[in-house]
Amino acid sequence: MERFWIIGFGKVGRRALRRLRKRFPDAAITIVEPRYPRPPEGLGAAHWYSGDGIAFLLENPLIDEDGSSPWIVPALPRHLAYEWVAARLRERGFFKPCAVPEKMIPQLPNTFKGPEGQVYMSNADFICPENCNEPKKKCLVTGKSRPYCLYDHLARIESEGYRSLVVRSFQLAPGVGGYRGEQLTTILSAVQIQPGKYLVSTASKCHGVMHAFET
Repeated sequence: MERFWIIGFGKVGRRALRRLRKRFPDAAITIVEPRYPRPPEGLGAAHWYSGDGIAFLLENPLIDEDGSSPWIVPALPRHLAYEWVAARLRERGFFKPCAVPEKMIPQLPNTFKGPEGQVYMSNADFICPENCNEPKKKCLVTGKSRPYCLYDHLARIESEGYRSLVVRSFQLAPGVGGYRGEQLTTILSAVQIQPGKYLVSTASKCHGVMHAFET
């Protein structure tokens, strides 16, 4: 049985719940949202956790004893993968957040900067439809081929001594992206084995966000 953790229950989280239920009717779904002390009506069999998404990920195993790993569906305006890695590294010692290097930005498509030095990017220069099913080769809107898969492109780039690590977001349902918990543990292990300067991104074929840090 597939398991899904929807982190955040605003408009995006509610849409994710509807579409995941439709595609995976037998899945176990947990919703994590700090703003409501009680679960809203109409959740059905979904489990409710009233609390912070990072805290939930820190408290629960991302890989079970049998090797299975839940799907994490970020549905909040934060770079969840980066914040989890940062929290784990702070537990163990030195962690210094950095702005994404300026020399890196020309290598990225259609960028804009966030308030913490992160960079958002997209292969599209328009607002994509909410029901995009991420076709394999061509854009749903333009019918044209993508210049590249963004997650592959980000994994290859280098700048000023930073290593690039990417959490690939998979299309779980139209307009719903997510990744396995084990993908986060893989990123963390790479950083712990070789301390230094890193770029950590979460990206699908078309859209992504990147943070930088040093450890």
